[in-house]
Amino acid sequence: CHVYTDEECSWKCSLQLTGGQPIALETMEAYLVDLKYSRVGHKRNPEMPLVFFNACGSSSLTPKGMTSFPEYFLIRNQNCGFIGSETSVPDLFSGAFCQQFYKYLIRGSGAGEAIFAARHKMLARYNNPLGILFTSYVDPYLRVSVPVDSISSTSQGRQHE
Repeated sequence: CHVYTDEECSWKCSLQLTGGQPIALETMEAYLVDLKYSRVGHKRNPEMPLVFFNACGSSSLTPKGMTSFPEYFLIRNQNCGFIGSETSVPDLFSGAFCQQFYKYLIRGSGAGEAIFAARHKMLARYNNPLGILFTSYVDPYLRVSVPVDSISSTSQGRQHE
């Protein structure tokens, strides 16, 4: 995917997914509002999820514009965090970095530790420092509710009972 930004008119920022047409921030907002309202019937409104934009330049703040993807998701949409790259990152690296981040996160690391561990893993294993290009606007202590290791050990314990 790729992010297009417009310094003069931030609402013209858009995200293009593989093989598709660019989706403007304005259009994306309409879909997200629908998603929020579909949850109204629930007793408890869950916290909005962490957003990881694995696209070039997705975390760049637009100095002249009023909106950027981080500002939109953190302030307007009230997501619990946003992670994105500051500049162009090759797709293969970007996908591998994202995979490493989520591996650490779902195994119980905080978001800050998961970003650090993913950067370290990519540097140590592949001698590639591009992980520093990902900026994290998220509480570093944010964790998943039940880490994957806890789920698998609990289900294994039940199998042996």
